[in-house]
Amino acid sequence: MEHKRWWLWRLHFGSAESLPRALRVVILSITVSSRRSSKVLAVSVSPEAAQEFNRLAEAEGRNRSELFREMLRVYRIYRETGTFESLQRYGAARARRLGIRDERDVERLIGEARGT
Repeated sequence: MEHKRWWLWRLHFGSAESLPRALRVVILSITVSSRRSSKVLAVSVSPEAAQEFNRLAEAEGRNRSELFREMLRVYRIYRETGTFESLQRYGAARARRLGIRDERDVERLIGEARGT
């Protein structure tokens, strides 16, 4: 990991001469990570799409980064919902094939599988 170091050689509290000699020079080492907490992402879209994106950001009172993050959050939810609904459809079809109509049928099948 790349770090930058800054050295502060002299810390003045008013006049340096007013301090005892031992306190006139203070050395502090501050290490700051050069890693960004965000990444710049470039995408290519049509000029019309770019204009629409800018209009949406302005209408929402957000900058483009905020709008993109919100759009990504909503898309993730959309994908998760689609996955959940797909699993529901699979489960419903499987239940129909097995003749499962209600909770009693589920409990019966569990009992049969456990041998009770």
